[in-house]
This record gives sequence, C-alpha cells and structure tokens, in this order.
Amino acid sequence: MFVTPYKYTPSLQSTKKSPDLKQQAAANQPIPNNNYMNPQTMALYFNGITKRMKHHTYIDGQKDIKEFVDKRSPEQSLYVGTLPKYIINKIPKENRDEAILDIYQEFDSAVDDIRNFRMSDYPPDVKVDEIIHKRPQSANKKINDVLMKHKIIGPYDEINLTYLGEGGKGAGYKIEGLRDYKNDDEYIVKVYHVIEGEDWQPFKSHGCYAETNTAAYWTDKCGYNTQRGKFFWGNIGKGYIVNKFIDEDVRLPKKRVNEYHYGLKCTDESKTIDGHNRIKTYNFDWGGVRVVNRTKNGNQVARHVLTKIRNTPPKERDSEWFKIYQ
Repeated sequence: MFVTPYKYTPSLQSTKKSPDLKQQAAANQPIPNNNYMNPQTMALYFNGITKRMKHHTYIDGQKDIKEFVDKRSPEQSLYVGTLPKYIINKIPKENRDEAILDIYQEFDSAVDDIRNFRMSDYPPDVKVDEIIHKRPQSANKKINDVLMKHKIIGPYDEINLTYLGEGGKGAGYKIEGLRDYKNDDEYIVKVYHVIEGEDWQPFKSHGCYAETNTAAYWTDKCGYNTQRGKFFWGNIGKGYIVNKFIDEDVRLPKKRVNEYHYGLKCTDESKTIDGHNRIKTYNFDWGGVRVVNRTKNGNQVARHVLTKIRNTPPKERDSEWFKIYQ
C-alpha cells in the first residue's frame, strides 16, 4: 500500500460537498429525501450508496461507479459503510443520528484540510510536526473535538494523525488515540491523492471509487475477520476510507477466504506472508482486486450451487445437479 513518499500532482479534484443536514434541520428547512436520512424520523440509514457498492465488484471501477454516482442529486450522501460498532455504542440512542452525522462531517472536513495542506506550499507559520506528518494541526483538532464532544474519547485523550507513508493512489495516517480495546482495533485513514482520476483506466481497480467498492463488497460477503482486514467507512465524495490498522503486533486473522470463490483475483500483493502490501498474512490494501468471474462475483445462488457440487463426490455430481434443478 505504501512506498517511499514522493511529490505528486493532483489530476482532478472533486468539488462535491456533503450536505449540511444539521443546519437545515436547525433552521427548520426541509431535508432532502435521499436514502441517507429520513426527513420525518431523522433516522440515519446506511444502505443508500452502500447497497450499490456491496452488491458486486464493478469491472471498470471508477468509470462504472461514476455512471450511477453522477445521476444522484447533489444532496444525496456518498458515504459507504458505517462507524465501528464500539463508537456507535458509546453514543446515546436519543441523539445517535445527529452524532454520527456530526462525526462523519468532521472527518470530511479534516480530510479536506489534509489534502489542501499537501497540495499547497507550506504557510509561513507551519510547524515541524505538520511537516513531518504531512497534515495540518487543524485536522487533528477537528477529529479530536468531535470525538470528545460525543464522549468517544475522554478529556485527557488526544487524537494525533500520524503519517505512515504513501503509494501511488493515497497516503495513510494512523489515528493515534482511538482504540477499541475489546476487539483490539486501531484505525487508519487512507486519504486519496485525487478523488477522481482524469483517465479512468488506471483507476479500474485502484483509487477511491474502486477500493471503496472492493472493501464494501468484501466486508458484506465475508465479514470483518478475514485476511483482508476490516473496512469501516469512507466517503467517495471526499476521497478517504477508514480501515483497521495492521502491524506486526496484530492478531492473526480468524479465517482465510479464497478470493476466487467470489470471482476475484488479487494483482497487487506479494504471495508471501510478509511482502508487498502484506503484513502477518494480512493484505492491508484494497487496491488491485479485479473481477475475473462475473457470475461468481455477483450471484450468491451460483456460488452456493458451485460449493455444493464441489463438495459432492465426483460420481454423484450429475445426480446432485439434476436434483437442484428438478
């Protein structure tokens, strides 16, 4: 996922903004009916664009996903996934909807600050810490303040975005100070260099659109406890995703799932235990995962039947096949 840092030139930046639904509600203005928030109940839904992204892996990544994203109205959410369960459980039910939206939007704003900081010349008052970690202090403050506001962290805790490195499509920042001790989860936010690439071909299986799609699909089909780690949420309108942080001290995955069972082939990782994009048998990067069998990738019935036939003794497979389709 990460290689030696380099100076990059953004090719295209998105101008889409997430709707400030909180301000609209406070001003008694109508809230868009957009699959993200029900205007009558103010209840959050996480099945808007997530539902599209988790159904199957799109062949041409950014190109295919943009076809339906561009048809959505500007007010509609581009969030995919959801906050870690331990964060949600810390928020009282009576204001959970508002708090979750607040956290999302502050992460959006912090990512904007990071990308703007990396794109521009350093200001005269830049701090050494900001240069080392390639992000402004404002990004730390926004995330720290919103998590403290909703009592996700305590008054003596402090969030620090620690720069880990970067690759061709994005840079990784560990969210120091945020940890789920029960599940031993720490977190990393990947901030993509560009939200949309000018040429779609390099973004077929890499970049914000494709990687968010792969992460959402895999999480839905295989859960959190596989060799591909954990994806929590992201915003393809802002160009970031939040995953589980993986290092040498992490527990081994509870199960291994063959990617080809879901019609996928991994093209950007080492086959050894530790190597390119791999740590302790985990693959920590969602990029480079390509569809090689559309039927297996998008059809649950086909996967079930194939598994059933494979688990049947060879001499009995013809009979079993006819039983299924009698």
